Amino acid sequence: MKAKIDIQAMTPEERLELIEELWASLDPEDIPVSDEVKAELERRLRRHEEDPSGCVTWEELEEELRQEHP
Repeated sequence: MKAKIDIQAMTPEERLELIEELWASLDPEDIPVSDEVKAELERRLRRHEEDPSGCVTWEELEEELRQEHP
């Protein structure tokens, strides 16, 4: 018999950890991706490969977002 998890009794940190564990348990082929999303990802990859100058680090993006939405 499987144990039930009382999600409401869990702290937000515990729930986030559970989400992380569940996500890590999936193989890439377990995650359905529509043809439209695949096409968009391929388009973005091609665009990046043609001109990677538009890339920013996570820290740069985070700072930009903080400035736009204080």
